[in-house]
Amino acid sequence: MTDRSDMTNAHSSARPMAVVTAFRAPEDLVGRIGALNAQVDKVVIVDDGSHSLGRLDLAGPDVVTIELDENIGIAAALNVGLDKARELGATHVLTMDQDSALPDDYVAEALRHLEHLQAQGLQVAAVSPARFGEFLVSTKPGTPHPRDPIQSGQVVPVSVFDDVGGFDERLFIDGVDTEFTLRARGAGYEFWVLPGSDMDHSLGEKIPVTVFGKHLTLFGKKRNHYYHAPFRTYYAVRNGLVLWRLHRRGNVGWLTRRTIALLWVTALGIVLSADRGAQFVATVHGFGDGVRMRLGRIPEKTLRVIARRRR
Repeated sequence: MTDRSDMTNAHSSARPMAVVTAFRAPEDLVGRIGALNAQVDKVVIVDDGSHSLGRLDLAGPDVVTIELDENIGIAAALNVGLDKARELGATHVLTMDQDSALPDDYVAEALRHLEHLQAQGLQVAAVSPARFGEFLVSTKPGTPHPRDPIQSGQVVPVSVFDDVGGFDERLFIDGVDTEFTLRARGAGYEFWVLPGSDMDHSLGEKIPVTVFGKHLTLFGKKRNHYYHAPFRTYYAVRNGLVLWRLHRRGNVGWLTRRTIALLWVTALGIVLSADRGAQFVATVHGFGDGVRMRLGRIPEKTLRVIARRRR
């Protein structure tokens, strides 16, 4: 196992810190934070308005907890953590979800890879895992560049945030990582996977896709749908449209592929989920608000309509 002293010796000028966003933090977060703490200089945990950290034993000289008064969205929570890490002297930030876990030597290896790339004069936005859960990260053909890296597991130089800005708080949740990716690429940076790295990450409840009672197999692989609550469907649909408004120039082909994938996932949610009526309503409202560029938190009126359709 790589401890903090080994990591410091290998990268004497680096001060990596982890920023972990939490909401209704699970009990096993304590173990994940302990594992992260062995890899980074400090861990900053930001509770996004659920006030759930106090019941956990997270105390430690290298753990900083921040409890936000209200739920302001993952983008804003990440930015709060980033500001604190910057204040504490971080040179690199590892962004993490509360349900993600990394190999013991991940940060040290990511720093080595990042420094190797930078030594070649490359503008590196971040290094991210090559696999999460059961999925191999999709890369651009013939390159080590992930098409749409999720923010969890990314090691990002603080200088990149200084140059291109933090996460777009208007999106609230869903598509936050994609928007940052497109903005960084537009500024001349590129994302890289760390070869051979694997991150444990929860994708939601897995529902098999069935046709006439049989598990659908396409291209030799059994197909599943990962369930998300209707309010997440709202954000995914809305923000998927917003990305077109913000980053259409130079990204039409890329956004088209992403939109096709989103349509597939949304359609499966409407067809397969037990709350399919609420999924449909969330999709319609998300589409309407995306067209109107109505951003921020999901309207309370929409939440009430969705709740009625779930009964």
